[in-house]
Amino acid sequence: MLLQADPETDWGAVNIDKLRDHLVDMDLLTRKAEVTRILRPDGARFEVRGSPRVLSAINTMVPAHAPFLAGETGWSVASEEMEDGVALIVGGDGEQIQGLGFFGLTIGVHHQEHHLMIAKGRKPHH
Repeated sequence: MLLQADPETDWGAVNIDKLRDHLVDMDLLTRKAEVTRILRPDGARFEVRGSPRVLSAINTMVPAHAPFLAGETGWSVASEEMEDGVALIVGGDGEQIQGLGFFGLTIGVHHQEHHLMIAKGRKPHH
């Protein structure tokens, strides 16, 4: 197990329950969120909405993911709070952004490290 293999693991800070909560939010966002895609020449605006419990996951995850996506791609990425959800606005390689869509964009290479940080009781979002 990664935690056991890392001599720097602070077992007093380990919080697997917090990782579980994050994974539940990911599941809700992926399976239950409703996404409206508004195409732009250089990308898209994705308006993400859902039931109150899904909206909680949306509000937690979408704004936190924006800087990671920007860092991984070099694209302009911003989140915008809406009355009934959150918008993710992505500009850069329009064809690629539109092809991947919201769910394709939200699965990035940072996730394994991100999940390990949560398990270790560290703050994964800056």
